[in-house]
Amino acid sequence: MMNAETRMIPLDLLSDECCWSIIKQLAVEGRGRDQAKVAELEKIGREIARKCKGLPLIATTLGSLLCFKKTKSEWEGILHNKLWQSQKDLAPFLLSYYDLSLSERCCLSYCSIFPKDYSIESNRLIGMWMSQGYFSSGIEGKEHFNSLCMRSLFQDIQKDDFGGVNCKMHDIVHDFVQYLTKGKFSVIKADDMEGEMEENVRHLTTHFSKLSVLKFNEKNRENMRSLIVPTGSNLDECLFLDLPHLRTLGLRAVQIEKLPESITGMRHLRYLDLSWNDRLKELPESLCDLCNLQTLKLDCCWALERLPKGIGKLVNLRNLYIKYCKLEGLPKGIRKLRSLEKLDWFAIPSKEKREEYFDVGDFNELKCLQYQESLEITQAGNLENTDEAKKINLENMEDLVYLEFVFGNDNSDRQHQITILEALKPHPYLETLTISGYKGHPTCSPKWLTSLVLLKRLNLIACVYCEILPPLGKLLPSLESLEIWSWKSVKVGHELLGIEEGKRKDPSQSSFVSFPKLTELWFQGMDEWKEWEGSIPEDGSLQVMPSLRSLGLSNCEKLEGLPDFLRMIRLHTLSIYRCEVLKQGCQKGTGKEWLKISHIPNIQIDGKYVQRDGIWVQEDDVTSDHDIE
Repeated sequence: MMNAETRMIPLDLLSDECCWSIIKQLAVEGRGRDQAKVAELEKIGREIARKCKGLPLIATTLGSLLCFKKTKSEWEGILHNKLWQSQKDLAPFLLSYYDLSLSERCCLSYCSIFPKDYSIESNRLIGMWMSQGYFSSGIEGKEHFNSLCMRSLFQDIQKDDFGGVNCKMHDIVHDFVQYLTKGKFSVIKADDMEGEMEENVRHLTTHFSKLSVLKFNEKNRENMRSLIVPTGSNLDECLFLDLPHLRTLGLRAVQIEKLPESITGMRHLRYLDLSWNDRLKELPESLCDLCNLQTLKLDCCWALERLPKGIGKLVNLRNLYIKYCKLEGLPKGIRKLRSLEKLDWFAIPSKEKREEYFDVGDFNELKCLQYQESLEITQAGNLENTDEAKKINLENMEDLVYLEFVFGNDNSDRQHQITILEALKPHPYLETLTISGYKGHPTCSPKWLTSLVLLKRLNLIACVYCEILPPLGKLLPSLESLEIWSWKSVKVGHELLGIEEGKRKDPSQSSFVSFPKLTELWFQGMDEWKEWEGSIPEDGSLQVMPSLRSLGLSNCEKLEGLPDFLRMIRLHTLSIYRCEVLKQGCQKGTGKEWLKISHIPNIQIDGKYVQRDGIWVQEDDVTSDHDIE
């Protein structure tokens, strides 16, 4: 927080016992080793722990390395390796590095192209690795990435909603990787740019906006394989004429309105990132001359209206990211991309435009799409029958983590949409599902919903004719996040919790837990919603949302009250925005809802805290999130 006192707390080094505990947890526990073998390895492991010098990063690195060593002789090989004498401080990292395969070493070394503390997206990184020829498919790339994670060479690992992973590299590991690649990889800031760069630089990330100051010598021009340009840079058209052998080019959010023509002449280019260029409206047909292109990132190019008709010439394309663009459909030539592994967006064309655009029948040509992790299907109501829906083959996409159905503005009737949604059955391992614009079943609940036993996030948006929420508290035991937006007329009560009316006091319900893992719940734009019914026995015999930590209510202008069970939930944050009737009921001491929410430590109303960390905020002291760093 602003003006808060800053104190530095020195941390002591770990004891040898603590270092051994870390190594043991990573390398021994849960590995199915018998006790005699564990005792045999422990003596060696404790000696290795002494070499950690009390540093948790080294203990983690060595523990992750020893996880792959099963025999006593292998552990002794680590303990007595000559690197401990010759390299000293670098020995733990070198031992881990030399234990990698040759292609995994290349992948690790390539990470020095990112600056310190950079948030690395796994799918982006895998595409860049593949462009350098370290492997030939996304499956191999995922295996390489997972191997580096298992060896603790990445940290702060978090899964995103779309099947990817975000991570960082520890500063010391980053220093080690830069040591390995000195002279070949370079991250240049404006203050560092004086004269020509080093001759042997092959991979370059810049951190200044005027690229015209870059000076390539003849060796640079021949050797340069990667160029990552920072957000907001001013592109120099001539820059790319100097880099004929470039394989990886990152132009994310550089605000270009059209693609520099010189890029389309870069025949060796394999990875092109144009994402987040919201002024880019179209791409030239000459882009399709990049016959070696493997990855094309166009996601979040909000103004992009069409793809080149000749896109079918990109026969080596494996990844096409086009989510959040302004496209009406995909060119027919997409069906020629037999190596395509990832296509994150697809529109079902109307009957009149099926000859013009890529259609469901063309999916049979794209056999490798079964490995993709994220897919949005828009204008889903344009599917004519169940046979067409099944051609998309969702049930066989076992790697699919994120799936979104957008029904849009098609003129299909309610029964047709019910039939189509039932036919679009995904595999049971899906983790995130979004259904938008659906006008079918009044509960927005296809029969296959109960099969999604691992579903963690569900978003139900603008299901305008749906009137009753399905019994999600009972159907989806793994659900962690639920968002419901823009339902015109809806009843929210015991049905949502999965509690049958009249059985709230039934002894058979006493072991039932509604939404056992739900942590986030959000309602938004519920124009006609007035009552949230939720009375349950106060003796604790029936549990509702025991894990809920965050509740948000936005633009629910007619909502009059909150459910009684809220007072029994250990909520951390309640956010109420533009709910005028409810706002009056939540006034401290006088509001009829106050007793239900007074125990919540953080309460925001219309973007401002009225209670923070359990302390009521006086009107003069009221702050919003924007006021706090």
